[in-house]
Amino acid sequence: MIKVALCGLPGSRNTIETKISVFLGTSATGYIISEYNTIKELTTTEENHEIYFIDKTLRKDEDLLIDHINNENNAGDKKLRFLAYAEDPVSDADCDKMIDSIKRHFEYDSMYLAVEFLTDKGLKSIAVSKILYFEYMKENSTKVTKKVKRKSH
Repeated sequence: MIKVALCGLPGSRNTIETKISVFLGTSATGYIISEYNTIKELTTTEENHEIYFIDKTLRKDEDLLIDHINNENNAGDKKLRFLAYAEDPVSDADCDKMIDSIKRHFEYDSMYLAVEFLTDKGLKSIAVSKILYFEYMKENSTKVTKKVKRKSH
């Protein structure tokens, strides 16, 4: 579940909702958009968010927001956060920039994430970006990658 916070942007919900729906497409990942009038209101909620759209006139309260995000991280909620300051209503272009940066992060991240498997020949590491799918048959699993098809137990 992706949690989105809109702060001081009452006219932006429809644009952001449309863009996030398109971004997520047919994935099983859902989203929730919560609206707040002030950063103080946002930072006193129990909700933790991954995406923040903040009215640029509220930037003066940025320290409250950064402290809130740091407290979430220190409390064990080590999620990546994305933050954009914008005018109300948020323009399509600003929303697209935010979503493009999220896409770039996950594309870059998946290039370097690896999964380790214990095989007959020892521990093997495969980049997540190289794995197409897994097959499981009885006690064996087969990893099918973009270049090589390998078996492991």
